[in-house]
Amino acid sequence: MLSAVAAALESLASEVAAEGITANTPAEFVPLVTFLCGEPGRYVTGQTVSIDGGLTAFFFG
Repeated sequence: MLSAVAAALESLASEVAAEGITANTPAEFVPLVTFLCGEPGRYVTGQTVSIDGGLTAFFFG
């Protein structure tokens, strides 16, 4: 069972890499944090913001 999960994760990782989706770096969070800490950010309430390198768009877009 564990080997099947590992194989599935490896397959997923290769698909994601082929699509050019990368892992997050701290620099990717800076624009969002800057926006949320600024004046326009006060209008954002109760939201979930995904910073996932495009993974959500890849699977659900």
